[in-house]
Amino acid sequence: MASDLQHYSIKLLMKYAESCSKDERKEKEAASVVSTLLKILHREDEIRLADESRVRQSCIGSLLKLASTSKHDRLFSEEDFISISGTILDEDISLCSYFGKCIHLNLMAGKLPLRYLA
Repeated sequence: MASDLQHYSIKLLMKYAESCSKDERKEKEAASVVSTLLKILHREDEIRLADESRVRQSCIGSLLKLASTSKHDRLFSEEDFISISGTILDEDISLCSYFGKCIHLNLMAGKLPLRYLA
């Protein structure tokens, strides 16, 4: 039950961030959600997770979805991208290709520096 609630809460946070990221006036709120999701993902602030793997997967999926949006470049710093990619490599190899596609599309659109190719 607690796992379902945490999973649902992350989904709601992601939906809110998606809607905020479409409005330049609300990008601080969207950036705050990204920050919260990163804290959950990296177990900061001693956040207790009911079903850690499920909640972390939900969190990673939410961050990836936000990273693939067209206006994400104001939400994620370079350090965020590096942090997320490192976590994905540790967690789930199947998500790596999806994240790689997100980075590739954003490189081609000129939204990320070329050092991501290294």
